[in-house]
Amino acid sequence: MKAGRVGAFFLGIIALPVGAFCFGLWDPVIYFITHGVSMAPSDGSLMPLTLGVQYAVFSVITGYAELLIPLALLTTFILRAVILYKADGSLRGEATKIA
Repeated sequence: MKAGRVGAFFLGIIALPVGAFCFGLWDPVIYFITHGVSMAPSDGSLMPLTLGVQYAVFSVITGYAELLIPLALLTTFILRAVILYKADGSLRGEATKIA
């Protein structure tokens, strides 16, 4: 099941920017719900799509990416192991095989 490990790797790589983009979409929505639209800054800095793209880009080009991308990969591989464990009932074989 080599394609599963490769797929989990690529899913882990894109998980961080996708998650940051989704957070950037919902962050202004939650702000507008809690503070009201009238309290929004007039410069347009809380536009959901703009903020989502900024969060996604900055999550991979800043220094924090050195920590966050490996954590996203680790989380994806742990999730894969849990899914394989649930399907097989044990951690033998594919779930724990490194190479």
